[in-house]
Amino acid sequence: MSRGLGIIQRRLQSVLEFEPKRRFTIEDLAANVFPGEVVGRAQLVSVRRALGALKVERCRSGKMGERGWRYVVAYSP
Repeated sequence: MSRGLGIIQRRLQSVLEFEPKRRFTIEDLAANVFPGEVVGRAQLVSVRRALGALKVERCRSGKMGERGWRYVVAYSP
């Protein structure tokens, strides 16, 4: 039996619903979910884990001039 969404999941949901057309990186979401804190590896992992229970669209995107890929997340109602 589920207890519902956790605090991080509720914060993520409100951020994603506030700007439904915007594409977020994991770093952007972590900065919004943990305001005023230094975003480290632990915060990034908790955000990635919390996104698993939400209806989000995930994709990888690369940017010109940057190395590697970034995961981009958007709200999908």
